[in-house]
Amino acid sequence: MRPTTAIEGLFLVISNIALLPAIIYAFYLKLIPETSIISVVFIISTVYHLCQAGFICLLTIDFVTFQFSDHFFVYSLLVWIVLYAIGLPLEFRFAIFIWIQALLFPLLLEFKNTWWFGGFIIGFIVLITVLLLSLIIRAIPRINIFSLIAAVILLGIGFALHLIGGDPTPPSHDQQHLKNEEDDINHKYVWLHSLWHIFSMLAIYYVLDLKYGKSLFAQAISKFFHKLFHPYSNQNQKQKKIKKTNRFISGSKIKKLRNPQTQKKVKMNKSMLSLGTKTLEFDVQVMFV
Repeated sequence: MRPTTAIEGLFLVISNIALLPAIIYAFYLKLIPETSIISVVFIISTVYHLCQAGFICLLTIDFVTFQFSDHFFVYSLLVWIVLYAIGLPLEFRFAIFIWIQALLFPLLLEFKNTWWFGGFIIGFIVLITVLLLSLIIRAIPRINIFSLIAAVILLGIGFALHLIGGDPTPPSHDQQHLKNEEDDINHKYVWLHSLWHIFSMLAIYYVLDLKYGKSLFAQAISKFFHKLFHPYSNQNQKQKKIKKTNRFISGSKIKKLRNPQTQKKVKMNKSMLSLGTKTLEFDVQVMFV
């Protein structure tokens, strides 16, 4: 294996790390189904590209088998993420997911090597999304618009790179498929498919964040727009807090004055003051006499 081929293959494998933020975030949110399916895709994609790049094919499994497994679980993840983003309850999510898988599996077996199958699956997922949205539009929870924008942009760029990159070449160590290694390797696929990994896997992270808005990007953008359209909101909030504290202090003073025990203390103090003034007047008179 030549150094350029090794570097390209290594980048293709390492690009799967972009899926780790989604796995960690799903585990943090205790989304067990999402954590499981994203972790499976991470493992399958890494093993598949280790074989495709010519490093190692685990258990001497054929490259085509790894390729089929990768495509099946990637499309499964896309379907599940769409169902999650719509906001379906978990039991309905599982039911619809099983029905879609029943349609997807035979189509994948029959047309996995055709150029139009990826676009067809993407269109199919979009159609399912639109239909489900039209049926349950009132049940959709509030979502963070900035996470939605980030997910759509990243996923759109990723799909474009995936379609432009084309199909992968067989493993470079498989001499049955190669005559000249450098001529046969699809360099465009290696780099564009790696970028597809990065963009699409980061998009999954933002899809998980739709209901929460806890991502750094969403929080930073929301703060920016809040300052842009409400520049004096922080000052107003500070003034409101000061007014509340003043009202609280004045109210507490009034309550103390209305308390019968404090009223008795005030009367005692007044009587003591009156006695003090009388004794002072008596002393003054004695002195002058």
